Amino acid sequence: MTTDNWAYRNYLRWKKDHPKCSGNKQSPINIDTSRVADCNETCRLAARYKNSRCYVSNKNRTPLIRFDPGSFIKFKNDLFELKEMTIHTPSMHTVNGEHYDMEIILYHYRNSTDKDAGGVAVSILLQRGSADSEANTFLSQFINQIPADEIEGERDIRVSKRWSAEMLFPNVKSFFYYEGSLPMPPCNEVWTWVVFEETSIIDETLYKNMAIVFQNNRRPPRAIKSRTVFYNNSTKLDEEDEYRKMQIDTEIMRLTKEKEKIGKQHRRITDKDRERLDIDDSNTLLHLQSAKRNNWFVENKQYIKNIFMTIILLLIVYTAIKMAKYLVRSGMITEYSQNQINLLEQRQLNNAKLSGKQANFNANVNEASMGTKSQNMSNGMNDNLGPNNLGPNNLGNNGVSNAMVRSQMRS
Repeated sequence: MTTDNWAYRNYLRWKKDHPKCSGNKQSPINIDTSRVADCNETCRLAARYKNSRCYVSNKNRTPLIRFDPGSFIKFKNDLFELKEMTIHTPSMHTVNGEHYDMEIILYHYRNSTDKDAGGVAVSILLQRGSADSEANTFLSQFINQIPADEIEGERDIRVSKRWSAEMLFPNVKSFFYYEGSLPMPPCNEVWTWVVFEETSIIDETLYKNMAIVFQNNRRPPRAIKSRTVFYNNSTKLDEEDEYRKMQIDTEIMRLTKEKEKIGKQHRRITDKDRERLDIDDSNTLLHLQSAKRNNWFVENKQYIKNIFMTIILLLIVYTAIKMAKYLVRSGMITEYSQNQINLLEQRQLNNAKLSGKQANFNANVNEASMGTKSQNMSNGMNDNLGPNNLGPNNLGNNGVSNAMVRSQMRS
């Protein structure tokens, strides 16, 4: 019933964190049948339960079973909707000081959207016996699938199409009732208790399977103090009267329409929408929540994009700074610069050497060219001074010419 950090074995400490647990109207109690007051017509009880699916979880060592919406009881002319039930071994309530093997509590909320508003807790006491009972058929469909440890969320257990909490009711519907509280923290004193007088039956094997894991998940009886326990000796519930059944159906339809109207007024899906709108199909709820998240991302797309771009830019700057520090400290930049200078100097030196070699080559080419021209001139002159030109008839002219050539050659 609550997710607070508490344990049944520490029930005496509850009042420290939950002061209401020390109130004057606490539950459970011991019912002394010799001190009850008849109420009969003033405490009429009717039930209109519909078939349901079964949702199981484990909280504070207590099996918690949740029902589909739409099941109601009518107590003292007020309607209360069945929301969930818990199972305890042995029983919380005692009758004339005696415990029973098991107690199942059906919680009916006064206001289906607010548990703190209180309601009616219907208690069914169980004893071990035949496996042929309706109560045993009801329990056998899920009891072995209750998680032994606390889990997130709940399990959707496959049950028969006729699975209904009404199967737990004993054959004789006489009951006790009194004003009390939640039997665990926060112990709000806004709950009316209806405890059936006759017990229902559970199979020995099912009981042992439960007792192994959940033994003593109960709060001991509290002092009754100035309260009165009332007794209704009816053997049937009012719903078995056709006229009253029709009245209850009419009121249920009215309440359902009011809830549908509330649902239309609240289009956005919030954390409390599951209770307000009674969206009990987990797949539908997940779909609606996913749609809500997607709408938020669409509306804030640019904002989210800017955040990611800023983060990426900061990471780049940070990485660059760290890299620069590393390069400076390791001397890699200085070494790289020196290598580049050395390469430049070497390149300039090589260019200078190539320029010198080119100049020497050009000089040698020029010198070789001049030598060739001189040789050609010498050869020409020798041709003119050949034997054919040294005859007596040519002596004067040739002599002058040869002298001039020699003088020129010497010079």
